[in-house]
Amino acid sequence: DYVLRYLLHWTQYGIESMSDMNTTKGNVAHEYIERLFKANNYDVDKSIKMHNTKYSEMVEQCVLEKGCIMYLEANRIEYMSFIETLKLSVYSLLMFIKTNNLKVDGTEAEYTVEFSEIGKITAKIDLLLSNDKGEKIIVDMKWNEGKTYQKKLENGTALQLMLYKKVLEKEGNKVSLVGFYVLPQRKFLTSSKNLPTSEIVEQVGEEVDYDKDFTRVCNAYKYRINQIKEGTIDNADGLEMADIQYHKDMATMNLYPLEKDYNNDDLKNKPYGNVYKILKG
Repeated sequence: DYVLRYLLHWTQYGIESMSDMNTTKGNVAHEYIERLFKANNYDVDKSIKMHNTKYSEMVEQCVLEKGCIMYLEANRIEYMSFIETLKLSVYSLLMFIKTNNLKVDGTEAEYTVEFSEIGKITAKIDLLLSNDKGEKIIVDMKWNEGKTYQKKLENGTALQLMLYKKVLEKEGNKVSLVGFYVLPQRKFLTSSKNLPTSEIVEQVGEEVDYDKDFTRVCNAYKYRINQIKEGTIDNADGLEMADIQYHKDMATMNLYPLEKDYNNDDLKNKPYGNVYKILKG
């Protein structure tokens, strides 16, 4: 599903539906934050002033363009709650940047690099910061009211952060911190122990060795590509881990582990997608 949707940009044919509310909120929040920083040429003090004085009119425009579903009568209460939550959340984010004397390098910052092991990777970073040493801080912004991103960090499965970090390092940057800023919770979640000063920062899980994980991801990629070329890839969804060849080869070939079933660690996870999709293109 990830490859089809985000890499190939293929979508289901003949099904048109409005985005779910969390996606809509995320789209509006991203748009507002990007406009705020760009309008002030990424100056934090000017952005704070504009946020405090022009928030209502700016966010209204973002809702009109990116989230008009919020204007439905049935969503009125949720819309009002969202507007207030976003205002507080963005202010907390701005104060996090100011308190730690960080510089905003860009929003939706896009980098494309080529890795010899797995080919071309593009990272589109929601918010890219740097400290006074010139070290980069990657902030991936999410609108989520549950524990999704806490669990990713606890389980060491935040591959998006790992790939973003590797892409920036390939460009010659030193990355000191990566994490998720969960907007409705006003929390910057990271597994790093190199924590900046702020009430919004929360260390979750053990510190991850991203270099080790990247090696395992590259090995897994090559393993799967060879399977596809040889026509030997098997459908192992929901099967016992011990019976799956990939799992048997995992230790000896240093492969990235398969995702386990939510309720049973001995079974492989089932995909959430629909295997019978009709695709455009």
